[in-house]
Amino acid sequence: MLLSALGQLRDIPGWICWIAGGVQRSHEAEYLEELKIQVQELGIADRVLFLGQRSDVPSLLAAADIHCQPNTGAEPFGIAFIEALYAGLPVVTTAIGGAMEIIDDSCGRLVAANDIDALSQTLEILISNPGERASLASGSKARAEYLCNPQQQLNRLYSLLSQVIEKEAVA
Repeated sequence: MLLSALGQLRDIPGWICWIAGGVQRSHEAEYLEELKIQVQELGIADRVLFLGQRSDVPSLLAAADIHCQPNTGAEPFGIAFIEALYAGLPVVTTAIGGAMEIIDDSCGRLVAANDIDALSQTLEILISNPGERASLASGSKARAEYLCNPQQQLNRLYSLLSQVIEKEAVA
């Protein structure tokens, strides 16, 4: 889905896509070969870099401008989204699964599942508009903190439990 969307942006200058992740099973090797063929056919092979297995993901995120992960199946949580938000990146993904609870207009964009045109249009806006990217990036860390900071979560839990106890005491 991502590669098809980027194929529509082949004439937009200034973007490179990094795809990180290594092959661990035989069917994944076949899939990687299919992706490499796809980028050739789309005319974007010089702009899509298959990085393989990496141990320096924080460095990659720090060097990136956008985290785009258009899932075709629902993820229950999506730790990669939180990692990207903590890195200060705007996130573009599909409106399914855990992404719908994590990504909001303060930090990213959700597109309909399997809507390659919408994904392409959203990426074009963010690639072409550094101000829009910066606006979303400015909300990323706060969103990650709101969702995942242990102290904030414990404070919220304490507040909720206190309310329940107060209601029980009154009743």
